[in-house]
Amino acid sequence: MIRFLTILLCIFAFFWLAKRIFRYFLGRWLMNLQPPMQTKVNNLSEKLVQCDYCQTFVPQVKAIEVAQRFYCSQEHAKL
Repeated sequence: MIRFLTILLCIFAFFWLAKRIFRYFLGRWLMNLQPPMQTKVNNLSEKLVQCDYCQTFVPQVKAIEVAQRFYCSQEHAKL
């Protein structure tokens, strides 16, 4: 019984180790195939505007502008 468990443990360890090695090399290979990611504009440099209704700050590109006032959502723009 002990011999069977030892063999089973060795088989399990072999497959676990093979899986880890395979994932490591596959991941490195896939990273080399992908083109390098382009640098994204720093989100901290986006201009923030304040919602006229709830006073929260949202990026200007995501804000909704109605009559030269900014809102964080359509719901707040309607109120």
